[in-house]
Amino acid sequence: MLTRFANGSSRAVSEILTGDETWIYYYDPETKRISKELIEEDVPPPTKVRRAKSVGKQMWAIFFRSSGFVEAVALEDRKPVTADWYTTVCLPKVITVI
Repeated sequence: MLTRFANGSSRAVSEILTGDETWIYYYDPETKRISKELIEEDVPPPTKVRRAKSVGKQMWAIFFRSSGFVEAVALEDRKPVTADWYTTVCLPKVITVI
């Protein structure tokens, strides 16, 4: 690869496309307005059960090149990343973009 791209000095370096998978965590914060309740003066406030900040997560394959971001493809329903998923679902979407 170093020979083909002349140790990085070739303009063809911009043709390199790379990617990686990552878990993206998300959560749904409860607002103070939603959590307000009217209570009587002598009654203690109700106990609130706190949920974990991370409500869910989703696997994403993210692709980029020297010029920046190219495409992000979400993996469906926590399925494993396999060669079949890459060749039939992920790469066709990336190739369409480039």
